Amino acid sequence: SSGINAEYGRVLLVFPVEDGQSEAFMWACRKGGYLCSIANSLDSVLDTLDKRKHHIVVVDMRLPVYSIGEQIVRRIRPLPSLTNVIVMAVCPAIPRWCEEP
Repeated sequence: SSGINAEYGRVLLVFPVEDGQSEAFMWACRKGGYLCSIANSLDSVLDTLDKRKHHIVVVDMRLPVYSIGEQIVRRIRPLPSLTNVIVMAVCPAIPRWCEEP
């Protein structure tokens, strides 16, 4: 895409640690023409959302050690200015042998 997506133009990536997954999301957002910000803590997420409007928030919930995802959702969902924000979670893959038959 050559320009910024007019309807959903700004994405906030919430990744406590930068790794290949966060870099892939950043690349995909830019490739898709989205403006992209990254935050790594609950405070930085709230500060970033307070300063500028984001349309999509992608939260890394792969590692329970860094699990701020639930806290983020609980904090932003009640805010009237953020009721229409799309929140997506990046979860760990479930091995096939763990799936229900």
